[in-house]
This record gives sequence, structure tokens and C-alpha cells, in this order.
Amino acid sequence: MIGGAGRGLSDPGWEALSIRELCPWAPDLLSVLARLGVPTDDQEASIAYLCEEAGVSPADLLAALGGVPTPPALGQPIVSLEIVGGRDKAGRREPVARLALRAGQSAALVGQTGSGKSQLLADVESLAAGDSPSGRVVLLNGAAPDDAIRFAAGLRPVAQVAQGMRIMLDTDVGTFLEMHARSRGAGDAAPSRREVIHAACTMCGEPFTAETPLASLSGGQSRALMIADAGLITRAPILVIDEIENAGIDRQAALRFLARQQTITLLATHDPLLALEADLRVVLRHGAMQAVLPRSPAEAAVVSWLTRHERNLVELRWALRRGARLASPWG
Repeated sequence: MIGGAGRGLSDPGWEALSIRELCPWAPDLLSVLARLGVPTDDQEASIAYLCEEAGVSPADLLAALGGVPTPPALGQPIVSLEIVGGRDKAGRREPVARLALRAGQSAALVGQTGSGKSQLLADVESLAAGDSPSGRVVLLNGAAPDDAIRFAAGLRPVAQVAQGMRIMLDTDVGTFLEMHARSRGAGDAAPSRREVIHAACTMCGEPFTAETPLASLSGGQSRALMIADAGLITRAPILVIDEIENAGIDRQAALRFLARQQTITLLATHDPLLALEADLRVVLRHGAMQAVLPRSPAEAAVVSWLTRHERNLVELRWALRRGARLASPWG
């Protein structure tokens, strides 16, 4: 491990990183390599390969390295998230060596049930430092986060919206938002209750008000409220969401809201429209990231087609809920 408990890289697999990839954890890497006689011309070659060429043991390199970059200061804006690949369920090296996201970007995690989507979300939520089953490492602004950020609940920059989101608190929506704003120390800088509730209601079908009891919110309303809260009150720079399509909310509206707040969003999904709406989709299999795919121009046309059909389905759902009779769409 580089940099002490809770930070840096853990075996197995750190030797597979290149000089460029290892530098974020080890600011003294280049000087140490020079001292050991390891060439640094090829920044993309693996450390193991370079050490073998120079006749140096990677273990000696690891022992010679010390320190990690200064972590982001508390309150410093988080503008980038990087996930350094670990290993799959069989212990093999993860095919995707690094996933990088900037503020305002979203990544959809796609794959069969059991492919590892939830583990990747958990790694981000816990700011993994090589200490999770996957062995992944999460970087904020290019550096390993300090333990004070990783383990202090009030300071952690990651918010989570789970599949089974229910809020059991004997108060109304408005009081809850005021309490949460005060607990976050937002004071006068807190957004108005009206602003948060309006944002939430644009994501869910049935609107609610500040006077609505929290316990009476549906699952979709609760998740919409938590997404709006994360973006406006918590102002979490990173949000992880597990299967938003099962919540009965407008998924496209939710993604666009989070992008406006400059939130880095990772969401596990089986929904093709949501997967294609995200900036990137991460394909998972056997517990590992297999590929990272940006949306292609051809897929943008697919999004338009899916959006039209989604709109038709929404209209049909509303007609059924109103008790209307439906005419055949085929005439």
C-alpha cells in the first residue's frame, strides 16, 4: 500500500499501472525511479515492465515510495472523479484501467443482474481505497481523499439514492427541508423550500407541497425529493443512484437537473433510454468494468426515437390512471 492505511493502492495489481497512472498517489515517483535507475521515457508502460527492464524489483520501488498528494481541502469544489480499476470476481485485472468523470457528467452502469453494478456504486459511495472486494481506488480531483473525508459522515462528498427509498419521519416536507438545511449549516444560503419542492415535482408524476407529510410520499416522490435535496441542499458533488427507473419518476428530467447542478452522477440501470441519456455507459460483467462507451451520433437518433415512445407510454399511463378508455393506436 502506498501512503498509509486507508489511502493509495493495495496489492494485487498496482504494478500494472503506468507512470502516468501511478503519479497521482506518489508525487516522488519520478525521482525515486531515477534513483533506482528505472527509465521514465515511456509514461504509458506498466511499472512492472519498466522495473523488469531495469532489473529492479517492484517491491523495492514500493518500499522507496512515500507519501500521497495533499487531499482536497474541506470545502474545495470536487471537479473530477476517477475510479482506478481493480479486479474481477476471479481476481483478474479489471479491463478498464480508469474511469474518469468531470463535474456535470453522468455514467450509466449497465450489465446483467450480478454483473457488479452495485459493487461499483458502493466503491464510489465509500470512496474505496483498495480496501473493498473489487480492489478499486477512488480519486477526487486527482488525489486519494483524506480519511477525514472518507469516514466523517458530515463531510463526505457522496450522496446516495437507494432502490428502496422510504422516509419514515413524523413531520411534513417543508419542516424536513428546513431541518436538513440547518443541519448542513446552510443558513441564509439555503435554497427555499419552494425551489426544492418544485425541482422534485418536475421529476415525479404526482406533485406534493411543503405541507405534505413525509410518510405519505410514494416511493417515486421520496426519491425525487432526495435527488432535489442532494442537488440543492446537500449540494453533494457526487451522487450514486441504484435503478432510478423503478422509482416512477422522470428519469430524463432527473439527469438534466443533476447536470445543471454540476453533479457527477453514477447510476445503475437496465433502462435503454436512461443508459443512452448518460454521457457515458460503463459495461460490467463478472464484477469488472469491461468497457466505457460514449454515446455515438447514431445512438443520439435512438434516444430521440425512445423519447417519443416514452412520451406516448406516459400519456397512456395517465389516461389509465384517470379511468379513461383507450382507443387502438392502429386505427
